[in-house]
Amino acid sequence: MGFDHPDTLASRDSLAGVFRSAGRLDEAEALLREVLVERERVLGFDHPDTLASRDSLAGVYRSAGRPD
Repeated sequence: MGFDHPDTLASRDSLAGVFRSAGRLDEAEALLREVLVERERVLGFDHPDTLASRDSLAGVYRSAGRPD
């Protein structure tokens, strides 16, 4: 498996969730941005995992008080 393999991306997404839960929002945001870019490239813009990444990133923004 490589850096952009779907399973690796899923693991990185999970790690971002751990960062978010721990209040490490800057790290969660940075990691989720990377995962989103890779998922868009590897899976496409409308793939369920890509959409889930967008949702996760939005959740980090909400947690950081940046709903826009």
